[in-house]
Amino acid sequence: MTVNAALEIVGLERHFPSGAVALNGIDLSLPAGQVCALLGHSGSGKTTLLRTILGFEKPSAGWVKVDGVKVSASRLRDIRRRAAMVHQAGSLIEPLSAAQNVLAAA
Repeated sequence: MTVNAALEIVGLERHFPSGAVALNGIDLSLPAGQVCALLGHSGSGKTTLLRTILGFEKPSAGWVKVDGVKVSASRLRDIRRRAAMVHQAGSLIEPLSAAQNVLAAA
């Protein structure tokens, strides 16, 4: 993994009680200032990965570090304040730029 990664994910897995496996051995390292987009088909685990990073889902295995510190319940408020998630069925105002859409939603 990258030294001084702002976001580091190692061996992340998320298994649901139904037996469904949403994440299986995810490894990811992003340096500070890096932007990452998750793309994939419906049901491929994008939302589950983001929800796990933000602490809404508990990993079945592996771990997530933000700024070198493992994500734990005591750090979730700070992590969530610095993260964003845009749902694929979002409502955008087409003639506006991305920045204008963000400002319109605020």
